[in-house]
Amino acid sequence: MSIQLSRAELWLLDVAVHYAIFMRGLMNGEVAAHINHSDHGCSADQIVNGLLRLFDEGLIVQSPFKARRRLPLPTRGEIEAELFQRPLPEGVAIETSNTLYYRLTPAGGAAWESFMHPQWDGYIEGARTVTGSNNPPCLARGCVTGTDRGRIETYLNQAPQIGHYVKRETVRWECVSPWRATYWKTFPLAHRAGFKMIYHDVYAENGGWPLGALELHTYLDYWRRW
Repeated sequence: MSIQLSRAELWLLDVAVHYAIFMRGLMNGEVAAHINHSDHGCSADQIVNGLLRLFDEGLIVQSPFKARRRLPLPTRGEIEAELFQRPLPEGVAIETSNTLYYRLTPAGGAAWESFMHPQWDGYIEGARTVTGSNNPPCLARGCVTGTDRGRIETYLNQAPQIGHYVKRETVRWECVSPWRATYWKTFPLAHRAGFKMIYHDVYAENGGWPLGALELHTYLDYWRRW
């Protein structure tokens, strides 16, 4: 797929690779902070023009909160009105607001891939997710999925660096076919490992990420680099 993208357009695609993005958070840094992504560093006009073009090219679509139905293409005025709404008052849930989200289409995902050249074999879904992690250190559960079983094994061995002390005798493997890596990208086959762990809040215990944790984060993030 051959397409030229501005910095704003590429950033708008990149932040939406895994999640639908609420538009009112694009200009105040809320989106970047929420998904731990670098901010766009673009002007309001660049973001508005970027959204307009991505909508017009069919690379993104807009929808209400947690809804799959598409809405009509927005006008410039509608995009500006959404971007510059005041933040939701404290205590008001996004679900009850009229906040609009945008998400990638398959064509938008392909455009993002043509620029970013992601190494999908390095992507491990769920690697930093913990279930049942109240009052650490505590017993918790984890589940990771990826196309490369060897990389998952490496992660399981290194997981204590981020406080995930995997109980190896509890690891259970299964094949997943097909595997939906993101809401727009599917692979024919993947490996999944479910396990129990002793979870430690390493960040809080050390007042920040220790070197080993930073190295593991780099390992997990290498598949896509902004």
